[in-house]
Amino acid sequence: MTAKLKQRLAGVARDLVSAKKKITEKKALLEKIEYKFITDQISEDIYQKHSEKIRTEIASLSKETHISQIEGSNLKLAVSKCLTIAQNLSQAWRSAEYEKKQRLQKLVFPDGILYSKQKGVVRTPRVNSLFEAIPLLAGDSSKNKKADSSKNRLQFNKVPFAGLSSNKLAEEMYRVKHF
Repeated sequence: MTAKLKQRLAGVARDLVSAKKKITEKKALLEKIEYKFITDQISEDIYQKHSEKIRTEIASLSKETHISQIEGSNLKLAVSKCLTIAQNLSQAWRSAEYEKKQRLQKLVFPDGILYSKQKGVVRTPRVNSLFEAIPLLAGDSSKNKKADSSKNRLQFNKVPFAGLSSNKLAEEMYRVKHF
């Protein structure tokens, strides 16, 4: 699991470098706009319009870089914590107070749980990729004769982390680490 995450986090590192480069470019652009305003080359309205937009972009990129900064030790910690939580998930759910149940539910199902009243089914649009990979790495539980498939209704994606942006993966690891 750690090896697959490291591979996926290589994308996070590339995204981080790209975001930092964009921040530097945006800051340089902001300085140019400020200089033009100070030297009366542009009006205050134009300055306000463009500087606000650039500041918003810088803030957004800065938030992305903050979430994406994950080191190897943090990766091991997140995987370890995820496995600990997963091993005690049902016990943690039973013994938790309402607020902790909400946090736990949001951790495992980041996009929430949906209920279709017409069909009478519960759906989960997405499972936290760290939790999603556990059954794939543990093997096929249907081979275990004692396994009760009626208790395990979650259908997991056959390819771990497929279609998941590297920034989403970093964000999910951050949530697990700080749970």
